[in-house]
Amino acid sequence: MSTGDEMKVVVDELTTHAGHLGDIEGRLGTALSAARQVSMDNDAYGVLGQPFAWMLDPFEPLGSDMISAAQDVVTNHIESLKKTAQAYTTTEGATRDTFAKGGPA
Repeated sequence: MSTGDEMKVVVDELTTHAGHLGDIEGRLGTALSAARQVSMDNDAYGVLGQPFAWMLDPFEPLGSDMISAAQDVVTNHIESLKKTAQAYTTTEGATRDTFAKGGPA
């Protein structure tokens, strides 16, 4: 949150948000697994419907690819949030130590 010239970062909120994204990542993994297992059976549409089902065949993998891409994006965000939280914690600790010593060495 920004107040005037300062910016306050609550590291716990970053890690909590990463945890929420982890839940979404898990759901995307389940969806991806299901999408990869399911395939349209063209025979289910009968003789007259098969040509339409065949036209959709090339698009089946697109759904799996999009879910996989979404999962990759969420995974990258989780990693970035965790690294950012760690960087803030490290910087805050170093700054606190500097002030505790009365200034830079």
